[in-house]
Amino acid sequence: MNSKEPILKVDKLFKSFGDLKAVNGVNLEIYEGGIVSIIGPNGAGKSTLVNILTGFLFPDSGHIYFYGERIERKSIQYRVRKGLNRSFQINSLFNGMTVKENILLGLLYWELPLGRLLTNRLPKALEEKVLEIIESVNMTDKMNIEVDKLSHGEQRLIEITLSIVKPPKLLFLDEPTSGLSPDERNMIMDKIRSIAETGTTVVLIEHNMDVVFSLAKRIVVLNRGSVIADGEPSSIRGNEEVKKIYLGEDLTVA
Repeated sequence: MNSKEPILKVDKLFKSFGDLKAVNGVNLEIYEGGIVSIIGPNGAGKSTLVNILTGFLFPDSGHIYFYGERIERKSIQYRVRKGLNRSFQINSLFNGMTVKENILLGLLYWELPLGRLLTNRLPKALEEKVLEIIESVNMTDKMNIEVDKLSHGEQRLIEITLSIVKPPKLLFLDEPTSGLSPDERNMIMDKIRSIAETGTTVVLIEHNMDVVFSLAKRIVVLNRGSVIADGEPSSIRGNEEVKKIYLGEDLTVA
């Protein structure tokens, strides 16, 4: 039993779409530090749950507490400002704009008063910060390339980087390695580890079991909108109910 207070607490969360109970009485606590993974078969309710927790959907009932404050009816922007952020499964970059321009837009949200957007000159410190962020992901040589011309893995790296230009307290990553080559997947996994090491708590929604068992110290399993298992990777590997819903998928990876 964790003696600390959770940074995120979900209490009896429900969300239906017609007759479909997408989220069915979910109770969940996320504690500060490390990487937690939420897994489940297609249709388990993972994306709906994350959309509710990050403000893209409101629940039918139930409560969400972030550092003790109820936020289930708070806006996306309010949650982001409080330190709860996310990346998306589908590319959400500004295509047609360069790597540098995408990073700059992310920084402008946090660091530049609205009135300064009407000028053509950026503060030197902001320009330097953009270059520092780009250098941190080893993309200085590509900073003037439009993001839609990058590889899929590089796009995912930029998107994740945008979600942490102001490091959040809690970051949801939705299928960050989907569709990536092995080398790209390893690059993204290294980035996720580095984010967690800097103090941001990461919640990873992922289908790839190699990624899940390599990164997560705790795994939450959803099925039909409900939590059916929650524990360390070793206990999840051996859980018969989890094995059953995955219909024989290999859960024995190291």
